[in-house]
Amino acid sequence: MKLRIQIEKKLVLQSFLTFFTLCLLQLTTWIPLRFWGAWGGGNFLDTWQILRYGKCYESIGILVYQNSGTNCSNYLYGRTLLQVLNFFKIDISYTQFFGYTFLFLLAISLTMIFPVVNQRDFIIYILVLLSPPVMLLADRGNFDILIFFILIQVAKSLTRENFLLGYLLLSITTLLKYYTAPVFLLLIFYSKLTRHRILGVVLLLICSGLAFRDISITDADFPHGASAQFGFTVWGEYLNKFSSTQVNNIQIFSIATAIFISILIFTFLSTKNFPRPKMELKQSSDFKVFTFWIFLTVSVSCYFGGMNFDYRLIYFASTILLLTKIFYHKFSQILVNLLVIILWLSFPSGGLQPIGDLVLEIAVSYTIIWLGTEAVKKIKHLVTKN
Repeated sequence: MKLRIQIEKKLVLQSFLTFFTLCLLQLTTWIPLRFWGAWGGGNFLDTWQILRYGKCYESIGILVYQNSGTNCSNYLYGRTLLQVLNFFKIDISYTQFFGYTFLFLLAISLTMIFPVVNQRDFIIYILVLLSPPVMLLADRGNFDILIFFILIQVAKSLTRENFLLGYLLLSITTLLKYYTAPVFLLLIFYSKLTRHRILGVVLLLICSGLAFRDISITDADFPHGASAQFGFTVWGEYLNKFSSTQVNNIQIFSIATAIFISILIFTFLSTKNFPRPKMELKQSSDFKVFTFWIFLTVSVSCYFGGMNFDYRLIYFASTILLLTKIFYHKFSQILVNLLVIILWLSFPSGGLQPIGDLVLEIAVSYTIIWLGTEAVKKIKHLVTKN
């Protein structure tokens, strides 16, 4: 009992210190981001924009999805968020409240997935917290922070075998932004009861239908380009940015596929005799295991689903942080080294972002190889057992 109280006190202290650090950066105008020329202005820019869209939706409704060239056009996400903001009469005057609330949620979330227990953990934690993608996420007060926090609560629900709450929370994230929809498949797979699986399928179909309804009327292009972004098609985007040769979407996808297959083969040959990580499936680590699989699903779906702004690397970072807690030490050090390169050679890194993207693609390739290997082992085990 005393040990549990001590652990909880340490978690509270870590959350407070993280929140204090983020608030200090906010109040001192994010000096590192200003130095890099990436500061958002100090008014939680992304929060402000969403709240402004909420006011626009009150006036013009679904016309916010049109590319009309006005300040109320080119909205990209689910209308459910705008409807909720309208229902509660929330406008841009609440920007600071939401911004600091998001900083608090981010502090709690990072503490929950990576509690610091020693000096090594502290160094890793600081490198992640003060990395450009995480600072960009916090500076702009992006609603991805809320989704990030809710997904952790989904994992908590799974740990307690409360699949109903988990599905409902996941539905909220999918209606806010679409990229968490693949997590439904993960929950359906984990569900033990038929009624839970049926509920998952029904909610997935409903959320997907609502998402496609809004996507079908969205005029603006979803994020694309190489500046401050990552994703499967990044190499074609680099070609368009730095070369006089301009390629279309089909060519971009073809280039991306060829490069990824090459990296996949290279990674497979390089790691053929590399020791495979072993997951510690202990009762005390169930929460970390569930959170790992959720964040891994989001990370991979974001990577292959299209280009994403670099602040969404928070999911890759969290996946690797969780791995360092689940996998044995020798392998975790390699993961940490990869993570530091990915985060710090992202935007803005003075032209070194392609290196970070390359390392990220190698990490994704290794993940696919590892998952494929584990799947083959399980299939062989089932065949042998039967």
